[in-house]
Amino acid sequence: MLAPAVRRQHIRQVLNLTLRAFVPSCLLQEPSPLPLTRLIEFERCHPLRGTFVPHGDHELAVFHLPSGEPVVIDNTCPHAGGNLAGGTFNGNVVTCPLHEWRFDLTTGRCIGSPKAGVKRYPAVLRGGVIYVNVPPSSAAEP
Repeated sequence: MLAPAVRRQHIRQVLNLTLRAFVPSCLLQEPSPLPLTRLIEFERCHPLRGTFVPHGDHELAVFHLPSGEPVVIDNTCPHAGGNLAGGTFNGNVVTCPLHEWRFDLTTGRCIGSPKAGVKRYPAVLRGGVIYVNVPPSSAAEP
């Protein structure tokens, strides 16, 4: 028979593995040092295209990944300022409507130009609402 402390540790490990198998990764992320702020109700976001959401001084684009995870990025394409929420959305990739630059929504990186990308903000879905960690405007600039 296992000692109580070892048994508790084993149970925690089994539960953690079980949670990771059945709970979306957005719910298992480590907490961010920035506070979560309410962004938009999940039902207001279109499942097949991006949704533009102004948030303070930021212009954000919200997408649903095929996994159901919400993704929040800067809405402006770094190439020519295109509206990414209005771009083509397929799988984990959004394509800018101006010059067809493509961005991987899981990383924010530009496909075809790995040095370019858009800022991706940590987001979680709780109670049908998407919450996001967006720094103040002055901290958002690289």
